[in-house]
Amino acid sequence: MKPVGYVADFAYDEKTNSVYSNSAEAKNPAVMLEVYNGDKLVSRPWLFLKYPGVFPAIPNSDEDLVFTGYRGTMYSGLSINKDPGTNIVWAGTLVMALGFILAFFVYFRRVWVHIKREGGNTVFKIGGMINKNNFVFEKELKEVTDAVTGGDRPQAGGKK
Repeated sequence: MKPVGYVADFAYDEKTNSVYSNSAEAKNPAVMLEVYNGDKLVSRPWLFLKYPGVFPAIPNSDEDLVFTGYRGTMYSGLSINKDPGTNIVWAGTLVMALGFILAFFVYFRRVWVHIKREGGNTVFKIGGMINKNNFVFEKELKEVTDAVTGGDRPQAGGKK
């Protein structure tokens, strides 16, 4: 006799005539044996732990086989791996964080000043551009204009 099959939770599919396990837990363990008489295969019975003696293991014999005990093997898994791409991922995360900081907290502004002499007057024009917070930029530009003009309001067209 030799064991040839084991299922932890015995189940049988009548359509395909196959045995399978419903789960990995040993709820209804069963073992399949091959019983030989010399070199001749006599039977291939399934022995059940919970239902001993349901089917005779050795046909036309006064002897019977019984599955009397089962002790599952406790095991755990340990996985050790090396991922060479981790440093690239961290570098990408750092670049992305730096990009977020630049996008949300740094703003760019440009100020143009054009000064021109026309007759006895000096004409200057101030212009600017900013990517965020137009209201504060307009206020700052007005302060610069007031400082250049000495606090006087420029006339239409920018002449003083």
